Amino acid sequence: MNPQTAAPWNDIKKVFGRAKSAAGLDELWFHDLRRSFVTNARRMGVPESVVMKMSGHRTRRVFDRYNIVDEDDLRQAVERMQVMRRVGEEQDEVKKEGASVLG
Repeated sequence: MNPQTAAPWNDIKKVFGRAKSAAGLDELWFHDLRRSFVTNARRMGVPESVVMKMSGHRTRRVFDRYNIVDEDDLRQAVERMQVMRRVGEEQDEVKKEGASVLG
């Protein structure tokens, strides 16, 4: 709603254009915000299927164009997998030690 007129916004492009000009972000595109949302939500751990619904993407193909995966994402994924593998190995050791004490 327009705070000055209390009427609904009729043209989001006009509103967005005025807002980005006022902020000095004339080179910003609306879809830059959508792309940032998709990438940041996924990086925060929101499941991709949920991000797709939140962003209004109906197909995986279009969603993948907005979901930016860079080298840091790949590196962090490998690090998480290594941590989880170590945790699993430690849990296996605890089970073995517990079984030998009880058995």
